[in-house]
Amino acid sequence: HIPFRLIQTTPNHKLPRSARRYVRTWHDFHPDLEHYLATDEEMWPFVTEFYNDTVVQAMKRLPLGVIRGDIFRLMVIYQYGGFYADVDVMLAKPIDDFGVDWNKCTFYTEEMGNRMAFTQFMFGSSPKNPLVGHILDQAIHRLLTEKVDTSNKHFVGDVAGPQAFTQAIREYIEQHYSQYIHSSANLHDFVLKNQEALEEKAGICVLPFRPEPWSEGVVREIFGYLTGSNTPRIRH
Repeated sequence: HIPFRLIQTTPNHKLPRSARRYVRTWHDFHPDLEHYLATDEEMWPFVTEFYNDTVVQAMKRLPLGVIRGDIFRLMVIYQYGGFYADVDVMLAKPIDDFGVDWNKCTFYTEEMGNRMAFTQFMFGSSPKNPLVGHILDQAIHRLLTEKVDTSNKHFVGDVAGPQAFTQAIREYIEQHYSQYIHSSANLHDFVLKNQEALEEKAGICVLPFRPEPWSEGVVREIFGYLTGSNTPRIRH
């Protein structure tokens, strides 16, 4: 069961007015929501409690805080469960109206240009869910064994961002439920053909978001207030 809590991360607690407004929409629809907003500094007691010094030091060496945040969200959701959402995700209706099944691990898909990806700016899971554990294990493996190539324009997503997140989910599904699913190189076809099997056999609820082009405008949304964007991701 997905606990009724929201986990979010932020560089510090000095959120701009726009970000505070987006966060407030969660409480407007859900006044009893358990909410944790962790800063870059506040993540370290958790990380050092549950992970060894090799992982801690590797995270500290990462060139950008946003990459640490990608890994930290997986760590916290795996340990405690709940929903994770970036601070620029603004609710337009209650979570239940999305079609969430609280007994299933919930992921959303989003069109990014001519491709589809599982989004990691919002997802929900029960504690110690094996799929989230797999995504986290893959992220930590890359963290410890691969050097972040900052010359690659997509390097932010290489460790635990959308590309790595999507790849890990698909790997897990294919490894554990290949007898129930139809193989397809195209993620859109893969999800559509396997929706029923993913929910019934794997306990994975996959929901679509409205299509958005993968453009610089969306990049500004992903980093939200870090780049001064006032355009929220509205989920409806």
